[in-house]
Amino acid sequence: MAVVGVDIGDYNTFISVARQGGVETIANEYSQRNTPSIVALGDKQRFMGVSAENQRNINVKNTVSFFKNFLGRSFKDPYVQKQLGNVGAEVVELTDGKIGFILGEKTFVPEQILGMMLTKVKEIVKTEQKEDIQTCVISVPLNFTQTQRAAVLDSASLAGLPSVQIINDTSALALAYGKTKSDLPEDASSARLVVFVDVGCGGLQSCLAAVSKDGATLLASSTSTNTGGKFLDAALLQYTIGEIEAKYGCEVRNNRKAVNKLRLAVEKIKKQMSANSNKLPLQIENLCEDLDVNLSLDRAKFEELIQSDLEEVKRTLGILLESTTVKKEQIDSVELVGGSSRIPAVRQIVQDLFGLPPSYSLNADEGVSKGCGLQAAANSNKFRTKTFNIEEVVTDAIEAVYTHGGVQEKITILDEGEAAKGERTIGIKADLPLHLALQYGENVDIANRFISLYQLAEGEEVKNAELELVFALSQQGLITLNRASLLTPDESKRRKTCEPPPTQTKEVESEAVTAGTRRELRFTVTSLGGLPSQVLSHLTQQERTMIEADLQEVARQEAKNCLEENLYKLRSEVTESCSGLESEEAVRNIRAYFDQIEAWLYEEGEEAGEQSYRETDKLLQEKVNTFHLWRSRMMETLARRSQRRPSPGPRPSRQIPVVYEGETPYTRQTSARPQSAPFDNINRPGRQRHVREDPFFNRSSFYNDPLFGW
Repeated sequence: MAVVGVDIGDYNTFISVARQGGVETIANEYSQRNTPSIVALGDKQRFMGVSAENQRNINVKNTVSFFKNFLGRSFKDPYVQKQLGNVGAEVVELTDGKIGFILGEKTFVPEQILGMMLTKVKEIVKTEQKEDIQTCVISVPLNFTQTQRAAVLDSASLAGLPSVQIINDTSALALAYGKTKSDLPEDASSARLVVFVDVGCGGLQSCLAAVSKDGATLLASSTSTNTGGKFLDAALLQYTIGEIEAKYGCEVRNNRKAVNKLRLAVEKIKKQMSANSNKLPLQIENLCEDLDVNLSLDRAKFEELIQSDLEEVKRTLGILLESTTVKKEQIDSVELVGGSSRIPAVRQIVQDLFGLPPSYSLNADEGVSKGCGLQAAANSNKFRTKTFNIEEVVTDAIEAVYTHGGVQEKITILDEGEAAKGERTIGIKADLPLHLALQYGENVDIANRFISLYQLAEGEEVKNAELELVFALSQQGLITLNRASLLTPDESKRRKTCEPPPTQTKEVESEAVTAGTRRELRFTVTSLGGLPSQVLSHLTQQERTMIEADLQEVARQEAKNCLEENLYKLRSEVTESCSGLESEEAVRNIRAYFDQIEAWLYEEGEEAGEQSYRETDKLLQEKVNTFHLWRSRMMETLARRSQRRPSPGPRPSRQIPVVYEGETPYTRQTSARPQSAPFDNINRPGRQRHVREDPFFNRSSFYNDPLFGW
């Protein structure tokens, strides 16, 4: 069973597989290591990856791209409103306020789109590894909220992925760095301070980590979703559209196909600018209405267009430096990854801020996926790996909100900068029944701060109850309420005189319950990030149905292609082998049959089923086999006739021996009889000429063969 790490980026997806001796990024069916994160819906099947990118060039409205950051967001989220025009398909608001993508006549939620992409991941791994996925680790951006992380887990469930763990992109980079460096310090107290900067397609992530031989501790982080590769592409694209419309006097921006064609050309020339500062030609044939475009772009103009994005990069990295007590002089290395990290202006900002030339020891595209693969290998029992622990910190504060005595109160559960592991125990005084809401702190810059809602001791009324709440942060980065206890007066007094440590062990709590000093309270979750179980089950069944439909359509297309290939191959063989027999009725019939199959294949049989193609292919093979049998008999007959036919030229005379007994000398005489005389009796009246009949060619069953159609 395969052990896999997956980095689903906004632009490309990379898949790494753990093997004996290391982790390797695998290629898709097009021999590309990067698979575009695009999903498209055709008339009879779905397309994901490279095939979906090809469909986007044909039918933009039926494709979805740049969908990753739409997960777990509402339709009215400011980020969603800004990115509506970049997706391809129409984005609508559902009845619950969430997002829906319209593909054809169907509406899909973001979890389904990501689930389709993960289905493609399973297919690539199955094809390459010849086995299913056993353990999978998926990376998410550091700024993903609890709702977004729950959406990723739902998508993995839709795709049928087992044993899925979510880790942050920065943690994956730290893991890939720590496990590939052999010169790291042994002691954690003298750990190497490394800054990881990931400038991807949909955002910028950065973190400061203390890395030693046995693990890494993430000390600080800073992220932004306001800059990234697609923002830079958009700035260059809008400028190019304006230049074309001004130069050629035509409207391009409302033509989706033309804009998509121009976007691909702009992305290509942007990559060329990273290695060339001179003016580069932008030439596009037949952009729209037979318009051929010829422009030139240079790096200086590009940097001018993306000035605001460069300022956002500088601001985000500046926040990272300010959020820690580590001075930039203490930093040992700055590791730069991500597709947009190749832009010279971005590299210059990094060097100016940290005073160090950026390092590129990690693969700019595959570093995150390899880190995921290493974590998957550590989670699996299939491999024995070196222990390397990643200690993360809380990036966004989380608080609990409840009402006590008619007054809304807040208490912090996890504060920014705390270690993101273990349990948190808090004590509050509130009235039962209690509604407890978890949300992000006020300083967290997100549109929806809500996380989940709990109802405690429903139907039970207690005033000024002393409650103890135990929260846990899961391996997936999700916070949940594990236990809730009602303290008796005796227990409450004991807690006041001897307060236990913040994180109380399970054994101590268990003893307290046994002693009767507290009572466990029942609670229910009325709202939590992620799809409801019934909806998740329904969408899972839909995904399975679509997978089966895709397999059936692929099998139908393969059968059609097989028939088409055999038709042209057999027609070519028959044509080459029938030289000199073109006038024969059998040859004319087989050629007419080929034409009939071809006409059916491209007209009536265009949408035929798999079985029809296979039956037609079988019948075609039988017809051709019968024809070859006829041809071999015909060639044998012609050969026999050629052997019986007399050779051209005069027939040699035959000398008759005689005994001469005369007296005069012997004079030789030649016969004046015609040469044909010995065969004159052939045509004499009353004599029948015997002609040998060929039992094969004279049988009526050959020309009336129902299989052959003659």
